[in-house]
Amino acid sequence: MVATNAFGAVTSAPVSLTVEAPVSPQFVLQPQSDHVYAGQYVGLQVAAVGTPPLNYQWFHDGVAVPGATSASLVLPNFSTNDAGTYLVKVSNETESATSLAATLTLADAAPARGGLVRFANVSEAPGSLTIFAPVFDVDGLTRLNGPDFVSQMYAGVTPEQLRPVAPPREFSSGFWQPMTVVLPNGAPNATVFVQARVWDRRSGVTYETARALGGKFGRSALLQIVAGEPHMPPFPFEGAPLTGLVSFQLQAGLPNFTTGLLELTEHRDDGTLLWQLKGAAGFRYLVERQTDGANWTPFQVLTNATGIVTFTDTSAGDAKMQLYRARMLD
Repeated sequence: MVATNAFGAVTSAPVSLTVEAPVSPQFVLQPQSDHVYAGQYVGLQVAAVGTPPLNYQWFHDGVAVPGATSASLVLPNFSTNDAGTYLVKVSNETESATSLAATLTLADAAPARGGLVRFANVSEAPGSLTIFAPVFDVDGLTRLNGPDFVSQMYAGVTPEQLRPVAPPREFSSGFWQPMTVVLPNGAPNATVFVQARVWDRRSGVTYETARALGGKFGRSALLQIVAGEPHMPPFPFEGAPLTGLVSFQLQAGLPNFTTGLLELTEHRDDGTLLWQLKGAAGFRYLVERQTDGANWTPFQVLTNATGIVTFTDTSAGDAKMQLYRARMLD
């Protein structure tokens, strides 16, 4: 800038102006399908990145759910009417993105009574120290402490059916607040799989969200135990202990899930586009497509077994504009 008057002129120091284009919304955590018992508490969770503010709207079988305008959808008492397909749309001032669909299916009746697990990472019985497994921060030395870090118990009758079965527990000197958990998905004396998942909840309200958004997270090894029986009156520290649990530490925050490199390799005479995706081998990728300049929708989920995978779009010739993007699924 140059300023002048009757006495002369002066030139200011040079400055640079950077104009940042808005970043369109994109999901880094997708909702998950599940089989749910009647009366069970169910929560669907997503995480998205993009230029704020981000606005959410959940849909059930294509109909907007009244008041469901956050990154999570809670169904506290699941019923037949709640079964169906759910998805969520996130938008900012410029564009929107639609999640993958998640199906909630009403499962057969839950066990008449659930088995018990004592969710504790230190032995509580007098004179016993069979379990001593404090959890450490990313440095491997500092024990987790205070309300910022929490541990939550995941359990299921198979490793694929692991679900959160208890509320998050805060830490004190490396040990989370112990509790007896009644399993909604495992009967007494049944063999179940159990895991402790820990995260910094300043990065997200759930383990999955904190991990997707780059926060600190960690998890124990998968434990296979036999669920305990309830007693009347209840025993002290009732429930099967987490036998075999050992200490672990959190991982440093990870970047948002890796994007895939898309290259157009062939434009066929019939209008079909042949695309090539380059990315990390052994991971699934979600390819999204935009045809109207504003709304991103799921197009294909690809398993990238070798690092390079191809896909086609036979409808490409029907639109004046086609945009694509790809991101690793969790």
